[in-house]
Amino acid sequence: TYYDFPYSGDTVRALGFLSSPNMLMELIGLAFMFLLADVFYKKRISIADVIVLPVLGVGAFFTFSKEIILVAVAGLILVTLHFRIKQAIKMAIGLMIVICCVGYIFFTHFIVLNTNQKSKIIDLSRSEFSSGKIIYENENFVLLESSYMALKATSFNIGKEHCWLGIGSGNYTKKLLEEKQAGNYAANLPIYDPHSTYWGIFAENGVFVLVFLFAFVFILTNQLIKHKQAFPFYDASAILALLLICWVNAISCDILNYRHLWVLLGIASGIFASKEVSKNSQ
Repeated sequence: TYYDFPYSGDTVRALGFLSSPNMLMELIGLAFMFLLADVFYKKRISIADVIVLPVLGVGAFFTFSKEIILVAVAGLILVTLHFRIKQAIKMAIGLMIVICCVGYIFFTHFIVLNTNQKSKIIDLSRSEFSSGKIIYENENFVLLESSYMALKATSFNIGKEHCWLGIGSGNYTKKLLEEKQAGNYAANLPIYDPHSTYWGIFAENGVFVLVFLFAFVFILTNQLIKHKQAFPFYDASAILALLLICWVNAISCDILNYRHLWVLLGIASGIFASKEVSKNSQ
């Protein structure tokens, strides 16, 4: 149970045998997208698909995870990859993808409440979900800083102070505790991991490793697009769609610690390897 959860109050969320509902959502999304891509490729739906897809959907719903938005984005990408559609419709889908991604990023980092919800604002300011810092306020609504934004601000300050080499891998929580004791991190917030791949790398390993990470993201994505003919088409489309949302998810998630990214890269590596073996044997 998550107490004082933003917007919904005390909320029971499914997490299975994993450490968080978001991690469960990511793994469900992985299975869902591969299955959906397979259905699109076959252009028919089996009895097994009719059973499994709704079960995965129900499991995803009860995580109450914001990552559902990103899985929806992956689904839209999948539609554009699988079907020949008019340019105007493609542009409309592209606009929907941008809106969803911007909305995901905004509502992850800020909590919007009505000005008259004073008790809710006070409760959130004492909870693990918000630092209580008011970013903007008018007569209609209040914009609160979420814990994600507080972590990014602290990560940026840590990275700025240790710009070139960072504070060292695995030292983030220790440094965050020091920042909390110094009053540079909200007293009501727990000692979290960075909750951002990019900002976490910047704080722990410095700007050079951050640049290397961006290069890795670009090269990997480019290679998958360049060599997508080496994959069965449904695998290629699912991998590309999921990988693209992984890079968005990495803004607010320690994605290198999440199993689904490595499962995804493992599938891609396995297909590359099998194709190479097949090519050499010929």
